[in-house]
Amino acid sequence: MKPRLLNIIFIVLSVLIGCSSTREISIKSTPDEAEVFIKELGSDKLESIGKTPLVLEEKIIDKVVNTEKAPVLIEVRRAGYMKQQLIVNNLGKTNIHYDINLEANNISNIISKIDDVGTGLFEVQRLLRAGGYEESLKMLKELNEQYPYSSIIHELTGAAYYFKKDYKNSLIYYDMAYKYNPNNADAFRMKKYLEDELGVERPLAKKGSKQ
Repeated sequence: MKPRLLNIIFIVLSVLIGCSSTREISIKSTPDEAEVFIKELGSDKLESIGKTPLVLEEKIIDKVVNTEKAPVLIEVRRAGYMKQQLIVNNLGKTNIHYDINLEANNISNIISKIDDVGTGLFEVQRLLRAGGYEESLKMLKELNEQYPYSSIIHELTGAAYYFKKDYKNSLIYYDMAYKYNPNNADAFRMKKYLEDELGVERPLAKKGSKQ
């Protein structure tokens, strides 16, 4: 074999070997759209590197962390799910292919729902104060479809109908508000007031109970 041909083969092999050592991080999650963070272990600063499904090549990794230092921590987060962490001892020589199933965080889901309901109820109260009774009733209907046993949603619906002077529907919703929470004193007072105004007679209550 001629020397020139040997040189060409050597160059090609060098390129192939170099390509085979290219590092990458491949992270998938179920569900997807989880945010991925990375940091050098011991550092306080997590750097966001994208969302799943995610593939990062060597040059991108080197911009975020010093891969000569070991180890590094990779963290995967998604709202409503438990975060997942992966510690890599030698990222400088490792290809990472990570496929994870995120576990639902029930507490986070509950808090998220409370926040959503609270935001909706604040908006309803704002609309009621501004005279937007139809808009508030529309929002309350949507909230009631999600939370049909909420006393406060029924109470505010009763208030919206009361401001519209639709006293019969107002009584219906104040009645339900009290039914779902017998400790709701405001709903009880409005229920009794509307019953008196409309001349509604109720069966006599058993001793010790409110009607």
